[in-house]
Amino acid sequence: ASLPSSSGPFILAIQKSPLIATFKRNPKWKQNTDPIRSPHVDKVEWRQFPSQKRVEEALMKGQIDLAIGAGLSTNTATQFLSQSSTAKQVDEVPISSINFLALVQNSNPMKRLDCRRAISYAIDKNDIVRVRGGQTVSSVAHTLIPPFVAGWSSADSSETSEFQVDISQSQSALLKCGYPDGFEMNLAFLDLGIGRDIYLSLQRSLARVGIIVNPIPFSDFATFFSTGVGSPEFVKSKKIDAVLASWGPESPTAASFWTPLISSRHIRAQGNQNLALLKNAEIDSLLGQLSGTPDLTGQSGLSRRIAARVADLMVYLPINVDKYALFRPKHLSNLYIQPHSGYGYDIVNVANVTNR
Repeated sequence: ASLPSSSGPFILAIQKSPLIATFKRNPKWKQNTDPIRSPHVDKVEWRQFPSQKRVEEALMKGQIDLAIGAGLSTNTATQFLSQSSTAKQVDEVPISSINFLALVQNSNPMKRLDCRRAISYAIDKNDIVRVRGGQTVSSVAHTLIPPFVAGWSSADSSETSEFQVDISQSQSALLKCGYPDGFEMNLAFLDLGIGRDIYLSLQRSLARVGIIVNPIPFSDFATFFSTGVGSPEFVKSKKIDAVLASWGPESPTAASFWTPLISSRHIRAQGNQNLALLKNAEIDSLLGQLSGTPDLTGQSGLSRRIAARVADLMVYLPINVDKYALFRPKHLSNLYIQPHSGYGYDIVNVANVTNR
């Protein structure tokens, strides 16, 4: 069989081993025809390993230069970060999605702003970061805007030490909303992976102010988002007050992120993504302006205005942003993060500075 054709700086070379692929320089490629790519190596060799564990072992032993694909495991990232010789070679890359608690304004407690505010003050985001694997793979989120979306800045997700639970403010809000001893709420969540552990963390947090969290678990991802919490009728019939979920946009534009999540015009009978069932004329108007704003600066300003208004309403409570930890050796340069290609290193322009 013939090899695939290429118009780029590298072509695929035939290998005897099915676990190794080598890309060598394309002799017919010319730099003056390509203003984007500027390769600095003669070849790139790709090796496949049977497991992530073997990939990381090879990386730590110097048998490979880069691990391509998912981020490092927590244990390996922690090992690199704990050594002064390698700590500066670890890049922690936030993922463009946000983990949040959506509050549905169906029940009497949830209809009251101060009751929703009481929940916000009591959530221990630090503990949820711990449950998700610690600071190397998770950061506390201070806004609903996820990384790399217009309006986000690196200050919007931070180390856990910068966030503190405020039990006193939570109790004060409960008093204002007419439930000084707390109330009960039903929480829907995906009972997969660490889903139940996150639910239990929330349950512990809110119990300290008298808010009892009853579980409504789902074991199937598709059902959860289609006919489960994605169905307003189901949410109403099961008296669901809150939903633990994540959301990231299909593109880095602010409209792609915000519209499905908060537009009243996009609430659907099934597969609904406006999990809080938010209906707000001011927010719908801002979304209309956002859709008609092509420049990034204008989008960023409107995105932050929307985030501030949503925060005032306390219907979507941001919790954390997940991260990838990546390791780059000292002998490589021209490496940069490409969030739209799996949050890994874009190696098209990589250079070997030591001629190793």
